[in-house]
Amino acid sequence: MNIKFDKEKYPTHNDLVQIRYTANSEIAKTLRLIFNRSFTYLKEQRALLENKRRPLSVPLENREYLVIYMTDFNNIFNLECITSDEVADTLKITKEINELELEQILLMQDTPSFLETEKTTKIRKLDRKITDRLKQHYQYRCQICGQYIGEKYDAEIIHSHHIDYFSTSLNNNANNILIVCPNHHGIIHATNPQFDRNTKRFIYPNGYEEGLELNVHL
Repeated sequence: MNIKFDKEKYPTHNDLVQIRYTANSEIAKTLRLIFNRSFTYLKEQRALLENKRRPLSVPLENREYLVIYMTDFNNIFNLECITSDEVADTLKITKEINELELEQILLMQDTPSFLETEKTTKIRKLDRKITDRLKQHYQYRCQICGQYIGEKYDAEIIHSHHIDYFSTSLNNNANNILIVCPNHHGIIHATNPQFDRNTKRFIYPNGYEEGLELNVHL
């Protein structure tokens, strides 16, 4: 069901979906079996807490995901379970591929059959189509320079960049993504600047600093 949320805080979300079930339901039992590693970790850590309401954070090596994909049909979704073993396998694969190539794999809308390998399948399993919504929200303008470089050509030329590199973080959420033009994307990967999340500025190795012209989601 839809639940209330701040549209200004989450501009790229049309709505939020809440899945509700009881602790002893069949879906709960099934999820506990699939996500046994993260469930066991949380159960053990919660037993050690004095304040049971204190939120817990699952370390990367124990994280597991239930990914929800929208479909062309109203109120019908595809659910994908990603276990810790699959996360570990994907991390091994991403270490063999440079960051730009990884981002191109995530950008592919329909992967050609000759590119359908185990590597691309595992990587794209973590693609939640968030980048498409962010690009549309920024109207295909670069968050750094504010330019829509494809406008006069009637072409949607814009890239997405992972602040914490996807190859090590596997973080494809909106709070880890910037929408940038190809020029700035190339410069970032060529110089590897630090991004200050507090000031929303890139700090380059030569001392040059550059902020964001556009930002409503970070």
